[in-house]
Amino acid sequence: MTVGCLLSCFSGLMTSCSDDDDAGSKVLLRPVTAMEIVQNKAYLSWKSVEGATEYIVEVYKVVDKGEELYKTETVPGDRSSCVIDLDWEENYKFKVKCEGNGRLSGYWETEVTGILYRPLSIELGEARTIDTQALISWTPNDTVVITALTYCCSDGAGDC
Repeated sequence: MTVGCLLSCFSGLMTSCSDDDDAGSKVLLRPVTAMEIVQNKAYLSWKSVEGATEYIVEVYKVVDKGEELYKTETVPGDRSSCVIDLDWEENYKFKVKCEGNGRLSGYWETEVTGILYRPLSIELGEARTIDTQALISWTPNDTVVITALTYCCSDGAGDC
């Protein structure tokens, strides 16, 4: 008797949940997103989520007090990527979610990402002559390259 009751209850649970329920009750999955930062641009792309009609990308500046919403981009559901311009020398966090038929997914979030201005520099281990009248030498420091230009006359006197 007890075994029959348990089997009956278990059978009822199994048949009450179905993958064929109407689309209005399904949950939207959060968009799994890949991100690449190049210079001061964030390139985000994601796999399309079934039922999504748009994707919402929220960009937050990370400040001392926490996070401040910097900008929001809304991307149509038929696209699966966007490019966002960012300010230099700031830290950002990105959150991506999707919406469809009045339902919202959870957020996909990044870790804090810094956008630092680092100019391309060439480090030379020794002085190089690039012209018969100019001598350029580079002295590298941890983060700064100091450039010194010395002008020498062909007779070495310094006064030409």
